[in-house]
Amino acid sequence: DALLAQANSEGNVDHEELLEQALALIRGQPLAGTDYPWATGDVHHLRARIVGVLEEFGHECLAAGNPTGALAAAEQAIELDAYNESVHRLAMNAEAVLGLRQAVVERYERLCKELETGFGLEPERETRLLYRRLLSQDARSPGLGA
Repeated sequence: DALLAQANSEGNVDHEELLEQALALIRGQPLAGTDYPWATGDVHHLRARIVGVLEEFGHECLAAGNPTGALAAAEQAIELDAYNESVHRLAMNAEAVLGLRQAVVERYERLCKELETGFGLEPERETRLLYRRLLSQDARSPGLGA
């Protein structure tokens, strides 16, 4: 919390570094392997907070020209919350920047299958539009490949 507060303080130039330090303290699922029914709400809250920080860090990595770091952050967030479409979109953007067209296709198809199987839903409109945009950009960029 202290690192996140410091990272989010106004005018902080070390924002990305502080987020990275905070993320280094995470060791998987909160309270993994324990059976504390009273902590269920806290576990959900912590997981959501971690996913949010990973997503923020991933977007900062992408903006700083580090798509590999962005993809790693997105993958870690997906491990914690497999149905969070915003982190799937982050991963798809990072994969597109890295020129991994087939990875984008596979990620989107896997997400579609998981949402359909688990909930009878399709991806959010924003996810569908991003997927189409990334594939159309790829078609116009001959240097990108799988």
